[in-house]
Amino acid sequence: QEDAEDEVFMIVEEPAEFEGSMDKLKAFIKRNIQIPDEMNTLNISGVVILEIIINPDGSLGEIKVLRGLDPVLDKEAIRVIKLTDGKWKPAGQSGQKVKSSLVIPVKFEL
Repeated sequence: QEDAEDEVFMIVEEPAEFEGSMDKLKAFIKRNIQIPDEMNTLNISGVVILEIIINPDGSLGEIKVLRGLDPVLDKEAIRVIKLTDGKWKPAGQSGQKVKSSLVIPVKFEL
């Protein structure tokens, strides 16, 4: 049985938020993403889907690639999401801050 502190919530009363809104997260990703040179030559675009864990203190936990595009792009998506560490308002459940899971799309466009 998992310890209550280790339990990861998928559905919560108050979802974790990046600095107040998901739109701010999208803007942050767009601002910080670096398109690797290989992408232009390989002509790859699309979305990397990541699952991230937000800890009760707002820090980032584990980051997993749920659906990748290319190892180079998957790595870049993870790098950009790591930059958001500490900028999260944690999820809330029954008045407590809890560890939660979020699915984040990171879009790569040529």
